Amino acid sequence: MDLIGPLPNIPKAIRDSRLREVFLLVFGGALTLPVGVFLLTLMSVNSFKLIASTFTLILLCLLVLGVRYRKHLNKYLIFFTGALGGLFGGAVGIPGPPVIMLYMASELPPRVIRANNMIYLFLIDILLVFIFMINGMLILNLVVLGLLVSVPYLIANTFGGLLFRPNLEKFYRIIAYVIIFCSALLGLPFF
Repeated sequence: MDLIGPLPNIPKAIRDSRLREVFLLVFGGALTLPVGVFLLTLMSVNSFKLIASTFTLILLCLLVLGVRYRKHLNKYLIFFTGALGGLFGGAVGIPGPPVIMLYMASELPPRVIRANNMIYLFLIDILLVFIFMINGMLILNLVVLGLLVSVPYLIANTFGGLLFRPNLEKFYRIIAYVIIFCSALLGLPFF
């Protein structure tokens, strides 16, 4: 679903992004995704859920508390963040939080933050599917379910892309925080 849903918004994201940064992120992520996938094979489902949700909640708390990165995003920081995202993407299925945290904590314009995150997540998902395929970890009924869910996700992405207004940054942050909080809470093994 994550490979199909964002497709309508990718061309605009390419125009708005800083592609060099995105490629550094993806390169870092590509190096650590296989390590993360290996760690995934060693974990129980409840451990997976607990780590993913706890990590997401910690990063969300930092954002809500106003943690910001006011310096220039250098290539080493970008690469390391992509590598951390790749590790978490392979191990717990969430490559986004480190990258989202870095960009939401930066002083970049909302359109660049949105574009870089969208392209990074799209490319990492392609790599993750490829790694799962090589390791025989793709489960047919889940792939079919993903394809079915991709239709409403595609529609929602298209509609959301039309609604995006960079000047509403504070509104988007609040909505993003609420969605991230609910997702992390529901991902805990207690629910």
